[in-house]
Parts: sequence; structure tokens; C-alpha cells
Amino acid sequence: MIKTDLYDFLVQDVCLDKDGRVTAEDPYLCSKKRNLEVGESLHYVRVDHIDNGVGVQALSSLPVKGPDNSIRVIHSKDFGPGDFLEGSFNYNTNLGDGFDLMEIQGRYISFIRTMDGGCFDQRFYGNDGSQEDAWVLFDNEILENKRGELTSEVSIERLEARATCDKWSHSDSVRTLWDYRQNVQFQSGKSMEVLDSFHFAHEDLSRSNNALERFLFTKEYGFTRWEAWLPKSRCVEEHAQNKDRFCEPSSGRHILDGRCDEGEREAVWGDQMWVMVDCRDSTHHRKLNRAYYPLHSEMAVGDVIYKEPSPEYPVETEQQAPNDKNTAEETSQNSDDEASTNNPIKEDVEPKEIHRFYDSSNFNKNFGYTDSSHNAPTGVAVHTQMGVSPGIFIYGPYVSDLPKGTYRAQFSLLVDVVDRNREDAIATIEVTRNQGKEIIGQRALFRSDFDKAFGLKEFSLSFKLPPNSRGVEFRIHWHGKTYLRFSGVRLKSIQ
Repeated sequence: MIKTDLYDFLVQDVCLDKDGRVTAEDPYLCSKKRNLEVGESLHYVRVDHIDNGVGVQALSSLPVKGPDNSIRVIHSKDFGPGDFLEGSFNYNTNLGDGFDLMEIQGRYISFIRTMDGGCFDQRFYGNDGSQEDAWVLFDNEILENKRGELTSEVSIERLEARATCDKWSHSDSVRTLWDYRQNVQFQSGKSMEVLDSFHFAHEDLSRSNNALERFLFTKEYGFTRWEAWLPKSRCVEEHAQNKDRFCEPSSGRHILDGRCDEGEREAVWGDQMWVMVDCRDSTHHRKLNRAYYPLHSEMAVGDVIYKEPSPEYPVETEQQAPNDKNTAEETSQNSDDEASTNNPIKEDVEPKEIHRFYDSSNFNKNFGYTDSSHNAPTGVAVHTQMGVSPGIFIYGPYVSDLPKGTYRAQFSLLVDVVDRNREDAIATIEVTRNQGKEIIGQRALFRSDFDKAFGLKEFSLSFKLPPNSRGVEFRIHWHGKTYLRFSGVRLKSIQ
């Protein structure tokens, strides 16, 4: 059985009032608290970087029961933005929702299953072919020994036919380092004890063809921060046209500026420089007006016993006290801009002219890869030899601060061939609101619409945005007939 003090780092806390009732307060601030229980709803969310008060992702660490009735922990990832602030959990893997399922009864604490937007639903198996001690994070004596490391095997089974990844993959040389650390500061300005796990794809840390995922766990929040790192040489090779955005943390243009500034974004392992290329720091607390249960019966089917949420009970939801370094900035934003977390968009103020560009790194993809070939702008590409079915290729970034009005979205796209099958319908561009629930603009694109091979062209789509619109999404349907590369969307208010 897992030790109580270790379990505290894996499941998030809830605060209690003087009578022992659960409140919506931040576990980082309250003095009386306990671990979340199986089947218990939350009355607050933890979100990553802030966008006018709306987090891009809500992360929750909840206990669940396994098929043998043992306790496991599932880390639910809810991409809004917005629905979770209303207490809603609409599990939709096409919009990026996912999870990590953790086994906690073995010699090592490990992930045994995940759902992500790349290879979708996947199971992990360890050295002996069992799920126990699969994707290892740290051993169960990390608090006593403080640090450790392990080289191990891991096999991955992809469970969904829509995944473009191999059905099975195997590595016999995965290296994991772990460390118990105190006073680690996060993006919110909060400082906490952490269990820190470094999961390298290969034990040879000097290899340029390597990758790292880092996982940080805290007593207050459970799974708290995730980071992705690459050897700098690999990063520069893969992002040659945009290396300042991805591979130069001090460039002033890095993709993680304002999202993950706390801590080092460059480090040396294996006598080579590594750089952080992605990060989600889920330490920003938001109270909810109703209960939130971020589990669904379709999550980790066969590996967890789904339990209906406990009945709701009243909680206090007054305006939260300042608890992180963004509070003053967010308060100012919510009074000056059109959106806030608790109020509808203000429509009685004449909106300022809006002119923005969202590059491809701001979007999610269901399939595809980063491509900068043929001296054309870097973007996300898909082609007919990848073996993927037609469908939604690109979607996001779920903008929630746009006032009502008329807009023009210009999608930047290119193809490889323009002089044959010119009447082929090769893509459809769309604008939706409320997280894809309502289409407010749509246009089909034909091969004849493109002027030259590998020549980037902007395709306009005008739309009217109603009041109080949340989660504005731009998406592209690929029809499976051509190579297609997406570079970004330019947005402009036109009325």
C-alpha cells in the first residue's frame, strides 16, 4: 500500500472551513485541508497560462478505483477555454481533452495509460509486460532517499485506429531521474515542495535524437507542471525557420514567454545543451459557482471503475483574494477589456480595432507534422502518404476575448501541386464559437484557388460574432487529396 505522505503529492487537496465543510478556496492558501476523495466533485479549477482570466487547460488530479478495487490516480486534462469555469466537463478528445492514468501500488509510481492529441488512447507496459511499473516516474521511497534513477523498458500499445502512430512501439533504454525538492517557484509565484521526474526517451543523454518530458507534483495540487525538452541541436534542425520562437529562450520571441518564465529553460544533460519547447504550469486557482467533476465514463475504459459524482453541496464563492503575481494584472485586464471570468463580454463599449496573427504553434492538430521544406514558411503539414483518414486537421486556439462584430479570418495555406485535378475540393476552412458547438463561417477550398506550388496564400473567411461568444475556434478539414501546409490565421475586425 502506498504511503500516506507520498500519496499527498499525487492527489490534489480541497480546503475545509471551521466546521469541516469543503470550500472553493485555494489549497495553497488555506490552513485546513485534505485530499480529494473518490467520486468527489471540485469547486475550483487549476489552470495554466492566463488569457484574460481564462485558462487554456484545466488540470485535475483525482483518485479513482481500478478493476481490482485498488486506488489509482487519474490526471484529467480539460481544454476549454471556458466550459470548466462554468463547472462543465464536456469530454471531447477531438478538442484536446485527455488524461494520464497513474498506478501507485507497485515498486515505482508510474503512468499506465494516457490520452493525448498525437497518438490518442495508449497503454504502457513495463519490463515484465505488466502495467505495474510501466512509464516510471519515481520509486515509492523518494521522500526517504530524496533522489534516484532507473533505466528501464517500456512498451506502448495504441488503442485507436485513428492514430497515425504504430500500433506498438518498444524501448529498452528509457532513462528516468527523480528528485525531491523544496521551495520550487512556479509561474503563479507560488513556492512549493515538489517531486520532480525527468523521463528521457533514451538513456544516452548526449544523443541529439532524444527527448525529455518532465513532471512536477506538489502536495497542494497533485500533478502540477509538465514540460517538454529537446536537445538544442535537434530543436534547431526541426525549427530552422523559427528557431527564435522555439529554440532560443532568451530571444524575447520565445513561444513560452509569459507562460513558463519561472525556472531554467536551458540546461545541460549528457554534455549537450537542451531547451524547453513546451510547458503547462497549472498553478493558477479559479473558484467555481458550481461543482465540477472532470471524469467521464469513456476515460480509461477497462482500467478504472467510473463512479458518478457525489451530490453537490453549497460552497462559498466570493471573489478570491489575490494569490499570485498575475492577480493585479488580471484585475486590470478584466476592467479594461471586453471579457472577464465571471461576467459576460461588455457590449456597451465601442470595441477597439482588432488585428491579430495566430501562427501554427497556437493551434492543436489531429495529425500532421512540422514542415519548413521548399523554402516556404514553417507550418503544420499533412499529405496523402501518411495513411490518415480525411477529417479535422487543425483546430484552435479558442479565443474568448472578442467583442461582438464582423471579422475577417485569413487562413495561410499552401499545396505542393496546382496544375492537375484543379477542381478537387481539398480543404474546408471554418470558424466556430463555444468550443466548436456552433459554426459561424465556412468556405470550401479547391486546388484551382492556389496560384503556385509551395506558394503561401491567404484565404479570407468573413463571419459575424454574436455577443458573449466564448471559445472562438478556427479549424481546417483536410479532404485527403493533397499535401497541405498550414501557417496561421490572421484575424481583423472589419465592422
